[in-house]
Amino acid sequence: MNIGTGGADLSSSFFLPKLVGWGKAAEMCLTGERVPAGEAYRIGLVNHVHPREDLLPAAKAMARVMCSKNKFGLRMTKDAFNAALNGSSLEDANRMEDRNQALIIANAITEGAKDLG
Repeated sequence: MNIGTGGADLSSSFFLPKLVGWGKAAEMCLTGERVPAGEAYRIGLVNHVHPREDLLPAAKAMARVMCSKNKFGLRMTKDAFNAALNGSSLEDANRMEDRNQALIIANAITEGAKDLG
């Protein structure tokens, strides 16, 4: 965090309170104190903690898993998560998921047909 130059930056004032709660986000931004890895994991700021020497292999392993998935499906999932983060209602989220499932199935059929031709 860049303390003393006009507040939070890099959209942290938008995302951070949603991720760790208003109080923790305010503490982090107003003090600029570093968050130890264990605490960052505990509060949901990071998903995994690895020793430095294991970090790149762990990241590559996760990337391999993601790359093995349907790319269109991954994009639709990210779109749904981003819409929810931006304040969509439960009903909006359900409609988007229904739409995305139909699009994913249609995309799979189209891609499968390309493989046959």
